[in-house]
Amino acid sequence: MLDVKDLGEVCNFLSLRVTYCDRQNVYLDQAVYSRSVLEYFGMQDAKGHKTPLVVNNCDKLGVQNEEVQIDPTNFRESIGSLLYLSNSTRPDIMFPVCKLSQHNSNPKIENWADVKHLLRYLKCTEHLAFQYSKKNKPMEVYVDANWENDRVDRKSFSGFVVVLACLVVLLAGNVPNKVEWLYPQLKQSRWP
Repeated sequence: MLDVKDLGEVCNFLSLRVTYCDRQNVYLDQAVYSRSVLEYFGMQDAKGHKTPLVVNNCDKLGVQNEEVQIDPTNFRESIGSLLYLSNSTRPDIMFPVCKLSQHNSNPKIENWADVKHLLRYLKCTEHLAFQYSKKNKPMEVYVDANWENDRVDRKSFSGFVVVLACLVVLLAGNVPNKVEWLYPQLKQSRWP
């Protein structure tokens, strides 16, 4: 027989902070982990950005220019940290992180500048959290697709989000072509 001990409500779990409000709402965020990532890469005092990527920069992310290479270890560490965030509580950075990860084997200075821009965005938005509520709402499914619109490799992108009772229960895709498609359903899911 296995002894089980009730330790109370969860406060922190795998760098997720769980906050309970009025027994009807639960918030999940990774603000502490975001700050530790910023500190690790020396960006804790950086000025924040309101966009995850430079506007109109998506098309050139897949293009390799003949620029000076950088040490790939630091670049890979930053991409790994950002991937963990994007898979947990920050789907808004999924597209830029996946696009930047295409340069893991041969990162250039401009790729590192894009990572720093993304870290500045993280600085500006580290307070964001998912809000899960006990409201009785029907299941909602949001889908988006873009066929062969990537100007670099002509690949198709698609993704979907399943929301049940204001809870994002499933989020999947093969790198959506724009992060904007995700915002309406996250706002309905009470993501501030």
